[in-house]
Amino acid sequence: MLSNNPACNNTYDGQINIEVTGAGTPLNYLLDNNLIQHHGQFNNINAGTHHLRVNGFDGCLFLDSTLVLASEADTTFSAFEVTLAGNELTCTNLSSGSPASLKWNFGDGDSSLLEHPLHNYTAPGTYQVCLSIETSCGTKDTCTAIVVELVQIAEIRHNAALKLYPVPTSNKITIEYSVKKKNTPYKIIDFSGRVIDRGGLQATPATLSLNLLPGFYSLQLEGEEARPFVVQ
Repeated sequence: MLSNNPACNNTYDGQINIEVTGAGTPLNYLLDNNLIQHHGQFNNINAGTHHLRVNGFDGCLFLDSTLVLASEADTTFSAFEVTLAGNELTCTNLSSGSPASLKWNFGDGDSSLLEHPLHNYTAPGTYQVCLSIETSCGTKDTCTAIVVELVQIAEIRHNAALKLYPVPTSNKITIEYSVKKKNTPYKIIDFSGRVIDRGGLQATPATLSLNLLPGFYSLQLEGEEARPFVVQ
């Protein structure tokens, strides 16, 4: 009886089982001129052509054969696509097959075990995003580089036409601005450049209720330069 059980291409993990029946003498099994053994199970055999001999202790030759152990290619591959909007990265796993596990590395020290994670960067720069998957043949990695550009508070110029008070503030802020139209779009940006709130102002001055953690922020109106403020 001949059986083969390869799992990975070009690796030493196949198996051959040989059973010779009808022989009335103890047998010696010899595969590829390696060490003689007294049973017909051979483990960790690489894919390819092998020569097998089976002799009795009395010198009789029972089997002299060429065997071919076929390989089974590992068809599981690591693949993904990413979309960057501002500082928010959307990751989509496109790996083939059924990996035993996967891990994302975002290049900034953070990682995720989710299949399709979202990630926010807190500083500008070039980051190496990698997806690692575990298969029966080991770990496979796929990587790509992304460039994150964030608006920093230090880069924002003050605009005399836009006034915010009180600063520092806690739960409310009043806005005076020069744009003379209703529903003026605004957005609030945190120190990392992430937009955390947006809406429309109906008149000037306008007062917004804030639900923000203590820290540095900026407010930007459509057609106006941003103005920083502090929440304490």
